[in-house]
Amino acid sequence: MDIKITNDIVEDGAEAVIVTWYFEDGDDVEKDAVLADIMIEKASLEFPAPCSGKLTIKKECEVVLQEGDIIATIE
Repeated sequence: MDIKITNDIVEDGAEAVIVTWYFEDGDDVEKDAVLADIMIEKASLEFPAPCSGKLTIKKECEVVLQEGDIIATIE
């Protein structure tokens, strides 16, 4: 499953940045575990896992994200 930045996270072309990953690439994660903190216009959001499985990180911390970007996958 692709983990994407959606338009409800970045509204009106706002940029988002991953501040912290709570897991490492290759870790097993459980559904609803907080994967990362994402900063959006001075607000920090917790990004939960939509399912359980093995995490593959596609975007590192401090990378500017836009709508549609895939930040990770879970298999």
